[in-house]
Amino acid sequence: MASLMPVLKKMKIMSDCMSKDTEPVLHHMLTMLYKTDNFLHDHIDMENREIVNAFCKKLSEHLHLATRFNEHGRYNQHYALGNLLHPYFRGYMLRHYGIFEEFTRKVINDHPSSDAVSISEKNNHKATQVKMPVGVDECNDLQNIEIEQGNNNHTISQNVPEIEREFESFHAMPRVEEKHKVDVLKWWKKHASTLPLLALLARKLLCIPAASSCSERVFSASGGIINDKRHSLSTQTAKQLTLIKVNYDLVCPHMTLKIISDAEEALDPPALTPVRTPPKNPIPKAPYLS
Repeated sequence: MASLMPVLKKMKIMSDCMSKDTEPVLHHMLTMLYKTDNFLHDHIDMENREIVNAFCKKLSEHLHLATRFNEHGRYNQHYALGNLLHPYFRGYMLRHYGIFEEFTRKVINDHPSSDAVSISEKNNHKATQVKMPVGVDECNDLQNIEIEQGNNNHTISQNVPEIEREFESFHAMPRVEEKHKVDVLKWWKKHASTLPLLALLARKLLCIPAASSCSERVFSASGGIINDKRHSLSTQTAKQLTLIKVNYDLVCPHMTLKIISDAEEALDPPALTPVRTPPKNPIPKAPYLS
Protein backbone atom coordinates (compact mmCIF):
# COMPACT_ATOMS: atom_id res chain seq x y z
CA MET A 1 0.00 0.00 0.00
CA ALA A 2 2.90 2.35 0.72
CA SER A 3 4.11 1.94 -2.87
CA LEU A 4 0.72 2.99 -4.19
CA MET A 5 0.53 6.19 -2.14
CA PRO A 6 2.58 8.39 -4.56
CA VAL A 7 0.34 7.29 -7.44
CA LEU A 8 -2.84 7.88 -5.46
CA LYS A 9 -1.64 11.33 -4.36
CA LYS A 10 -0.91 12.29 -7.98
CA MET A 11 -4.34 11.12 -9.10
CA LYS A 12 -5.92 12.96 -6.17
CA ILE A 13 -4.27 16.20 -7.30
CA MET A 14 -5.56 15.72 -10.85
CA SER A 15 -9.04 14.81 -9.62
CA ASP A 16 -9.24 17.86 -7.35
CA CYS A 17 -8.12 20.13 -10.18
CA MET A 18 -10.65 18.69 -12.63
CA SER A 19 -13.56 18.95 -10.18
CA LYS A 20 -13.11 22.61 -9.20
CA ASP A 21 -16.25 24.69 -9.51
CA THR A 22 -14.92 28.08 -8.38
CA GLU A 23 -12.18 28.71 -10.97
CA PRO A 24 -11.53 27.72 -14.60
CA VAL A 25 -9.50 24.56 -15.27
CA LEU A 26 -9.97 23.86 -18.98
CA HIS A 27 -6.74 25.65 -19.89
CA HIS A 28 -4.81 23.25 -17.61
CA MET A 29 -6.25 20.00 -18.96
CA LEU A 30 -3.74 19.21 -21.75
CA THR A 31 -0.65 19.87 -19.64
CA MET A 32 -2.13 18.08 -16.62
CA LEU A 33 -3.03 14.92 -18.57
CA TYR A 34 0.36 14.87 -20.29
CA LYS A 35 2.32 15.27 -17.04
CA THR A 36 0.18 12.69 -15.24
CA ASP A 37 0.77 10.10 -17.96
CA ASN A 38 4.52 10.76 -17.87
CA PHE A 39 4.47 10.35 -14.09
CA LEU A 40 2.72 6.97 -14.41
CA HIS A 41 5.26 5.71 -16.98
CA ASP A 42 8.18 6.87 -14.83
CA HIS A 43 6.66 5.20 -11.78
CA ILE A 44 6.30 1.94 -13.70
CA ASP A 45 10.03 2.03 -14.47
CA MET A 46 10.95 2.75 -10.84
CA GLU A 47 8.72 0.15 -9.19
CA ASN A 48 9.28 -3.59 -9.55
CA ARG A 49 6.09 -4.65 -7.82
CA GLU A 50 3.55 -6.29 -10.06
CA ILE A 51 0.50 -4.73 -8.38
CA VAL A 52 1.88 -1.18 -8.65
CA ASN A 53 2.89 -1.64 -12.30
CA ALA A 54 -0.50 -3.10 -13.22
CA PHE A 55 -2.29 -0.24 -11.45
CA CYS A 56 -0.19 2.43 -13.23
CA LYS A 57 -0.68 0.77 -16.62
CA LYS A 58 -4.44 0.62 -16.09
CA LEU A 59 -4.58 4.31 -15.21
CA SER A 60 -2.42 5.19 -18.22
CA GLU A 61 -4.76 3.27 -20.52
CA HIS A 62 -7.69 5.37 -19.30
CA LEU A 63 -5.83 8.54 -20.33
CA HIS A 64 -5.74 7.28 -23.94
CA LEU A 65 -9.30 5.98 -24.28
CA ALA A 66 -11.39 7.76 -26.91
CA THR A 67 -14.39 7.59 -24.59
CA ARG A 68 -12.54 9.45 -21.83
CA PHE A 69 -9.81 11.85 -22.95
CA ASN A 70 -8.93 10.67 -26.50
CA GLU A 71 -5.12 10.71 -26.59
CA HIS A 72 -4.54 13.05 -23.63
CA GLY A 73 -7.43 15.25 -24.73
CA ARG A 74 -5.58 16.68 -27.72
CA TYR A 75 -8.66 16.26 -29.93
CA ASN A 76 -11.01 17.86 -27.42
CA GLN A 77 -11.92 21.28 -28.82
CA HIS A 78 -12.38 22.88 -25.39
CA TYR A 79 -9.07 21.58 -24.00
CA ALA A 80 -7.19 22.64 -27.14
CA LEU A 81 -8.72 26.12 -27.19
CA GLY A 82 -8.02 26.52 -23.48
CA ASN A 83 -4.33 25.73 -24.03
CA LEU A 84 -4.25 28.08 -27.02
CA LEU A 85 -5.71 30.99 -25.00
CA HIS A 86 -3.52 30.43 -21.93
CA PRO A 87 -1.39 33.61 -21.43
CA TYR A 88 1.66 31.49 -20.56
CA PHE A 89 1.45 28.35 -22.74
CA ARG A 90 -0.23 29.94 -25.82
CA GLY A 91 -0.70 26.59 -27.55
CA TYR A 92 2.52 24.95 -26.35
CA MET A 93 0.92 21.50 -26.07
CA LEU A 94 -0.65 21.90 -29.51
CA ARG A 95 2.81 22.58 -30.94
CA HIS A 96 4.11 19.52 -29.09
CA TYR A 97 1.43 17.35 -30.71
CA GLY A 98 1.95 18.99 -34.12
CA ILE A 99 -1.58 20.36 -34.47
CA PHE A 100 -1.00 24.03 -33.63
CA GLU A 101 -1.29 25.47 -37.16
CA GLU A 102 -4.23 23.27 -38.10
CA PHE A 103 -6.23 24.04 -34.97
CA THR A 104 -5.46 27.78 -35.05
CA ARG A 105 -6.58 27.96 -38.67
CA LYS A 106 -9.79 26.13 -37.78
CA VAL A 107 -10.54 28.63 -34.99
CA ILE A 108 -9.93 31.52 -37.41
CA ASN A 109 -12.05 30.03 -40.18
CA ASP A 110 -14.94 29.25 -37.83
CA HIS A 111 -15.04 32.79 -36.44
CA PRO A 112 -17.70 35.19 -37.82
CA SER A 113 -15.05 37.79 -38.70
CA SER A 114 -13.70 35.39 -41.34
CA ASP A 115 -17.12 35.24 -43.02
CA ALA A 116 -17.19 39.03 -43.25
CA VAL A 117 -13.76 39.03 -44.88
CA SER A 118 -14.85 36.40 -47.41
CA ILE A 119 -17.78 38.56 -48.51
CA SER A 120 -15.51 41.60 -48.74
CA GLU A 121 -12.99 39.67 -50.84
CA LYS A 122 -15.69 38.64 -53.32
CA ASN A 123 -16.81 42.25 -53.72
CA ASN A 124 -13.21 43.44 -54.16
CA HIS A 125 -12.58 40.72 -56.72
CA LYS A 126 -15.55 41.89 -58.82
CA ALA A 127 -14.36 45.49 -58.56
CA THR A 128 -10.81 44.64 -59.71
CA GLN A 129 -12.19 42.81 -62.74
CA VAL A 130 -13.95 45.98 -63.90
CA LYS A 131 -11.38 48.59 -62.90
CA MET A 132 -8.10 48.44 -64.85
CA PRO A 133 -4.81 49.96 -63.64
CA VAL A 134 -4.10 53.54 -64.68
CA GLY A 135 -1.86 53.81 -67.71
CA VAL A 136 -2.34 50.22 -68.76
CA ASP A 137 -2.02 51.12 -72.44
CA GLU A 138 1.39 52.67 -71.83
CA CYS A 139 2.80 49.57 -70.02
CA ASN A 140 4.06 46.31 -71.43
CA ASP A 141 2.66 42.90 -70.46
CA LEU A 142 5.22 42.28 -67.69
CA GLN A 143 4.47 45.62 -66.05
CA ASN A 144 0.71 44.92 -66.22
CA ILE A 145 1.22 41.58 -64.44
CA GLU A 146 3.29 43.27 -61.73
CA ILE A 147 0.61 45.93 -61.24
CA GLU A 148 -2.14 43.30 -60.94
CA GLN A 149 -0.10 41.22 -58.50
CA GLY A 150 0.65 44.31 -56.43
CA ASN A 151 -3.04 45.20 -56.28
CA ASN A 152 -4.01 41.64 -55.30
CA ASN A 153 -1.35 41.43 -52.57
CA HIS A 154 -2.48 44.74 -51.18
CA THR A 155 -6.09 43.56 -51.13
CA ILE A 156 -5.20 40.32 -49.31
CA SER A 157 -3.15 42.11 -46.67
CA GLN A 158 -6.01 44.49 -46.00
CA ASN A 159 -8.61 41.70 -45.79
CA VAL A 160 -7.03 39.56 -43.07
CA PRO A 161 -9.71 38.50 -40.54
CA GLU A 162 -9.65 40.53 -37.36
CA ILE A 163 -9.40 37.37 -35.26
CA GLU A 164 -6.18 36.46 -37.11
CA ARG A 165 -4.73 39.91 -36.42
CA GLU A 166 -5.51 39.46 -32.73
CA PHE A 167 -3.80 36.06 -32.68
CA GLU A 168 -0.67 37.66 -34.14
CA SER A 169 -0.77 40.43 -31.53
CA PHE A 170 -1.42 37.89 -28.77
CA HIS A 171 1.65 35.79 -29.65
CA ALA A 172 3.78 38.94 -29.96
CA MET A 173 3.01 40.03 -26.38
CA PRO A 174 5.52 39.33 -23.58
CA ARG A 175 4.93 35.95 -21.99
CA VAL A 176 3.63 35.79 -18.44
CA GLU A 177 6.52 34.89 -16.15
CA GLU A 178 4.81 32.75 -13.51
CA LYS A 179 2.31 30.31 -15.00
CA HIS A 180 0.92 29.10 -11.66
CA LYS A 181 0.08 32.56 -10.32
CA VAL A 182 -1.56 34.04 -13.39
CA ASP A 183 -5.30 34.64 -13.14
CA VAL A 184 -6.49 33.85 -16.66
CA LEU A 185 -9.82 35.68 -16.40
CA LYS A 186 -8.21 38.82 -14.96
CA TRP A 187 -5.52 38.73 -17.65
CA TRP A 188 -8.08 38.62 -20.46
CA LYS A 189 -10.20 41.29 -18.79
CA LYS A 190 -7.14 43.52 -18.68
CA HIS A 191 -6.44 43.00 -22.40
CA ALA A 192 -10.07 43.04 -23.55
CA SER A 193 -9.63 46.49 -25.14
CA THR A 194 -6.70 45.40 -27.35
CA LEU A 195 -7.88 41.82 -28.02
CA PRO A 196 -11.68 42.05 -27.87
CA LEU A 197 -12.50 38.98 -29.99
CA LEU A 198 -10.07 36.67 -28.22
CA ALA A 199 -11.14 38.01 -24.84
CA LEU A 200 -14.74 37.17 -25.69
CA LEU A 201 -13.71 33.63 -26.70
CA ALA A 202 -11.77 33.20 -23.46
CA ARG A 203 -14.67 34.46 -21.36
CA LYS A 204 -17.18 32.11 -23.02
CA LEU A 205 -14.83 29.15 -22.64
CA LEU A 206 -13.38 29.67 -19.18
CA CYS A 207 -16.16 31.30 -17.17
CA ILE A 208 -17.86 28.87 -14.79
CA PRO A 209 -21.63 28.68 -15.37
CA ALA A 210 -23.91 29.03 -12.38
CA ALA A 211 -25.03 25.44 -11.88
CA SER A 212 -25.41 22.87 -9.13
CA SER A 213 -24.03 19.94 -11.14
CA CYS A 214 -21.18 19.35 -8.70
CA SER A 215 -23.43 19.07 -5.65
CA GLU A 216 -25.91 16.97 -7.64
CA ARG A 217 -23.18 14.45 -8.50
CA VAL A 218 -22.21 14.21 -4.84
CA PHE A 219 -25.84 13.74 -3.83
CA SER A 220 -26.34 10.97 -6.40
CA ALA A 221 -23.16 9.12 -5.42
CA SER A 222 -23.78 9.37 -1.67
CA GLY A 223 -27.53 8.80 -1.73
CA GLY A 224 -27.28 5.08 -0.94
CA ILE A 225 -24.60 5.53 1.73
CA ILE A 226 -25.88 8.31 3.97
CA ASN A 227 -29.40 7.33 4.97
CA ASP A 228 -31.66 7.39 8.03
CA LYS A 229 -29.80 4.53 9.71
CA ARG A 230 -26.34 5.94 8.98
CA HIS A 231 -26.88 9.66 9.38
CA SER A 232 -24.09 10.06 11.94
CA LEU A 233 -21.21 8.98 9.67
CA SER A 234 -18.15 11.18 9.86
CA THR A 235 -17.23 13.22 6.79
CA GLN A 236 -14.06 11.21 6.20
CA THR A 237 -15.86 7.85 6.45
CA ALA A 238 -18.64 8.97 4.10
CA LYS A 239 -16.03 10.21 1.63
CA GLN A 240 -14.15 6.89 1.70
CA LEU A 241 -17.33 4.84 1.29
CA THR A 242 -18.43 7.01 -1.64
CA LEU A 243 -15.03 6.58 -3.29
CA ILE A 244 -15.27 2.80 -2.92
CA LYS A 245 -18.82 2.80 -4.29
CA VAL A 246 -17.94 4.83 -7.39
CA ASN A 247 -14.78 2.77 -8.07
CA TYR A 248 -16.10 -0.58 -6.90
CA ASP A 249 -14.89 -2.47 -9.98
CA LEU A 250 -11.31 -1.34 -9.32
CA VAL A 251 -11.39 -1.70 -5.54
CA CYS A 252 -13.00 -5.15 -5.39
CA PRO A 253 -12.59 -6.82 -8.81
CA HIS A 254 -12.82 -10.35 -7.34
CA MET A 255 -16.15 -9.50 -5.72
CA THR A 256 -17.45 -8.11 -9.00
CA LEU A 257 -16.47 -11.29 -10.85
CA LYS A 258 -18.17 -13.41 -8.19
CA ILE A 259 -21.37 -11.39 -8.45
CA ILE A 260 -21.34 -11.75 -12.25
CA SER A 261 -20.70 -15.49 -11.96
CA ASP A 262 -23.54 -15.92 -9.50
CA ALA A 263 -25.85 -13.92 -11.76
CA GLU A 264 -24.96 -16.07 -14.77
CA GLU A 265 -25.66 -19.23 -12.80
CA ALA A 266 -29.00 -17.82 -11.71
CA LEU A 267 -29.90 -17.12 -15.35
CA ASP A 268 -28.87 -20.62 -16.49
CA PRO A 269 -31.93 -22.36 -18.07
CA PRO A 270 -31.53 -25.59 -16.04
CA ALA A 271 -31.40 -23.55 -12.87
CA LEU A 272 -34.66 -21.83 -13.80
CA THR A 273 -36.51 -25.17 -14.31
CA PRO A 274 -38.56 -25.95 -11.23
CA VAL A 275 -37.69 -29.24 -9.56
CA ARG A 276 -40.38 -31.02 -7.60
CA THR A 277 -39.13 -32.82 -4.53
CA PRO A 278 -41.33 -34.97 -2.33
CA PRO A 279 -42.02 -33.53 1.10
CA LYS A 280 -40.11 -34.95 4.04
CA ASN A 281 -43.26 -35.75 6.02
CA PRO A 282 -46.03 -36.56 3.53
CA ILE A 283 -49.55 -36.10 4.78
CA PRO A 284 -51.24 -39.51 5.06
CA LYS A 285 -54.28 -40.04 2.93
CA ALA A 286 -57.55 -40.17 4.76
CA PRO A 287 -59.07 -43.69 4.72
CA TYR A 288 -62.31 -44.06 2.86
CA LEU A 289 -65.19 -44.95 5.04
CA SER A 290 -67.07 -47.98 3.96
